[in-house]
Amino acid sequence: MKTFQDLLTDHQDRTSAIIAKYISRYNELENPSIYSWNVFLLENAKDVITELAQSGTDICHEAILTNVKMDRDEFNSIRGVNLGAASRYQEELRNLYETIVRLDRSKEDCL
Repeated sequence: MKTFQDLLTDHQDRTSAIIAKYISRYNELENPSIYSWNVFLLENAKDVITELAQSGTDICHEAILTNVKMDRDEFNSIRGVNLGAASRYQEELRNLYETIVRLDRSKEDCL
């Protein structure tokens, strides 16, 4: 029988996989640029938010189906995982942006 902690761990794993999926999509671009970064953000923002929220919803549904009782602290834990995942995604995007800016500057220096 699953416990709430099992469900929360599953949620953490899923949110990490979601972030990795979108960051790897960007890293697969051949010539990353500020333009491609902006397009990437615009095209994927809604999907990332939706997938993270859906993962939290899935945990709640699974808890209901498996008779795992949840109180306010557990709901807050799920929210905390989502907020943590969003923060990690933001940090990953910031790192990508800084890398692109560095690459653009080094290209300009070579000219």
